Amino acid sequence: MLNNFWINHKVKRLATIEINYLLNKFIGRKVQPADQLFVSMRKTVLKYFTKHPEHIKHFKLNQAPFVYNFVIEENLGQVTSVSFVA
Repeated sequence: MLNNFWINHKVKRLATIEINYLLNKFIGRKVQPADQLFVSMRKTVLKYFTKHPEHIKHFKLNQAPFVYNFVIEENLGQVTSVSFVA
């Protein structure tokens, strides 16, 4: 099955919105220790993709590894904003 650019774009956008909604639970948590924060956020993303395995194929291009990042804004040691970037 061939995927259209616009289908990929729509699925990626909707999945990113859903993941960002799930990541809102980290707002207000302490940034330190950062390693534990990133591990918890990574687990949240992995849980999302295990529940929705059909979405992961829209993030991978030509069998390249799936690369994503988190953009975290903090103020006074607490997370004020988190977003998923793929």
